[in-house]
Amino acid sequence: MAVAIGGSSAFLTPVGQQSNTIVMGPAGYQFGDYFRLGFPLVIVIVTVSIPLIMWFWPLGIKDE
Repeated sequence: MAVAIGGSSAFLTPVGQQSNTIVMGPAGYQFGDYFRLGFPLVIVIVTVSIPLIMWFWPLGIKDE
């Protein structure tokens, strides 16, 4: 599940998502704009997804 979430959260470059590449030209975005706005978004996704993954799919450690 972590690989699926990580693969779908490629916001740091315009080639990570198809919609980023389509919007780059008409909107006048530069390559650095994606990194500047995508980096905080990736940090939020990692911070939220890791605890949620561990909660929904624990590593098999059972309480005794």
